[in-house]
Amino acid sequence: MITLLAKLRRHQIHRAHSHAERVQIRIERKITDELKNTVYAKDHGNVLAELPVVTYEDIFPYIERMLNGEKNILVHKKVCFFAKSSGTTNAKSKYIPTPKYFLKNNHYEAGKDMVAFYIASCGGSNLLMGKTLGISGSLSPSPGAPEILCGDVSALLTRELPWWVSHRKAIDLSVALLPNWEEKMQKIVENAKKYDVRAIAGTPTWVAIILEKIIEKEKVKNIEDVWPKLEVFFHGAVSFVPYKPLFENLSKKLKYLEVYNASEGYIAVQDNLEKTGELLLLINRDIFYEFLPIKHRAGEVQRILKLHEVKIGEEYALIISTTSGLYRYQIGDTIKFININPYRITITGRTKHFINAFGEEVIVENANKAIEQASLATLAIVSYFTAGPLYMKDGKAGAHEWYIEYGKEPDDQEKFNQTLDETLRKLNGDYDAKRTGDKVMTAPVVHVAPKGTFYAFMESKSKLGGQHKVPPLSNTREYLEEIKKATRINLSKK
Repeated sequence: MITLLAKLRRHQIHRAHSHAERVQIRIERKITDELKNTVYAKDHGNVLAELPVVTYEDIFPYIERMLNGEKNILVHKKVCFFAKSSGTTNAKSKYIPTPKYFLKNNHYEAGKDMVAFYIASCGGSNLLMGKTLGISGSLSPSPGAPEILCGDVSALLTRELPWWVSHRKAIDLSVALLPNWEEKMQKIVENAKKYDVRAIAGTPTWVAIILEKIIEKEKVKNIEDVWPKLEVFFHGAVSFVPYKPLFENLSKKLKYLEVYNASEGYIAVQDNLEKTGELLLLINRDIFYEFLPIKHRAGEVQRILKLHEVKIGEEYALIISTTSGLYRYQIGDTIKFININPYRITITGRTKHFINAFGEEVIVENANKAIEQASLATLAIVSYFTAGPLYMKDGKAGAHEWYIEYGKEPDDQEKFNQTLDETLRKLNGDYDAKRTGDKVMTAPVVHVAPKGTFYAFMESKSKLGGQHKVPPLSNTREYLEEIKKATRINLSKK
C-alpha cells in the first residue's frame, strides 16, 4: 500500500511537468499576492516580472528590519523564523526569511516528495518502520527581537516537524538542537546502537565524520554492523561525486538519493535511484524559477528566461522568487537542464566558486569529475579538497594549487596528480589551451593535507556541523592560505 501511494505521488508530480508553464504561472500569482503593498513593493513595484534581479546584499536592509520584528516588509506578516546560512565558510552569515507557511508548503511537502521518490524507485522498503538520523544545526534568538529564531534550515525543520514525522527521528530534539557540535556528535556516537536507523539525512562531509566515529567506537567494519536495517542516505549541499568512494568504504549496501535543499528553499530531488546526478525540479512548491544564460555572444543583451524557454545542455544561473519574500533572487548556483518534461537538472557549481585566474574557466563540475577519475585510477578515497590559483611570479607560469585530505591515500600520488590534470584538460578546452606548453599554466601543485586538517579549519572558523562547507574552488587564495594555517595547527596538535 505504501509503495502504491508513493508511485501515485510520483506520477502526479511528473504529470504536473506536462503543463509546467501553467503551474508556474499559478505560483507566480501566489507570490505576487504576497508581494503587493509591502514596503518592498512600494520601493520597487507590485509586478514581479518588473522587479530588479537582486543579491542578498541588495535586500539585506529589508531583512534587517524584519530581524528587528517589523512586519509587512518583504511579506505581509511578521516572520519569526530565519534560515541562517553563509553558503561557504565566510564569517558573514545570510538570514533568509522562512515563514511557517513556507516550511509547510515547500520544505515539508518536498520532504514527502523525497520519501515517495525513494520508496517508488527502490521497489520495496521498510524505511517507515524505523528511524531517520538527521544531522541538524542549532537555533538562537535574533538580537533585535528575542522571539525571532535564527539558525540552519535543518534546525528550523527539526524544531517544527509535524508529529507524524518527529516520532520517526532517531535523535531527541534536546540533542538535535544542541549548539555545541562536539557535544552533539559525542551524544550521537555514544547512543548509536540504541537507534533503529533506516535512513540518514545530511551533508556528506559531516555525516562521514559521524559514521567514521561510530564505526571506530563500536570496533566494526561497516555501519551496517551497527544499523543492520539501514537503507538510504539522503544527501545534499555538496556534490556527492568525490565523496561516494568514501561512503562505499563505510557501507556496503547503502542506497543514495540526492536532494537540492538550500536555505532559500527545497528546489529539486533525485526522483530515480538509477539516475545519479539528475534532479527533478520541484515546480509546484511555492518557488517561481527564472534562468540567466551564463554564456552569450558579445554585444548580445542577456535575457532572463522562464522555465518553458530553457534548452537542454545550456548552463544557467538560477534566479528564484518565493512566497517567503525572495523576489528575483540570485541564489548563487549554476545548473544545466538534461531533460525537459519532466524538467531534470544537474548542478554545475556556484557562480562564485570557480577558478579563472588565467582564462581557464574551471568550474566545480570539472573539479568533481577530475577528482573522481583520479581517485578511480589510483584506488584513492578523497575526504575533502579545495583548490585555487598559484599566480605567475618572477617570469614563471601560474598553476592551480590543491589541498586534498584522503580517507585512503592513492597507491601512486604522481599518477593521481597526472590523472587530475589530464581529466581537466579533456573536460575543459580553455584549461587545456592554458596548459599547452606550460607557458601560461603548469601542472597542478597538489598538497596532501594530514587527516583532520579540514575539520581543524572549520573549527578555527567556528563553522562545525550544520550546512557549513569548504568551497571546492576559489578564484582567490583566501581558502588556500587558511587551509595552510589549519595544516600547521593540525600538525602541532599531533
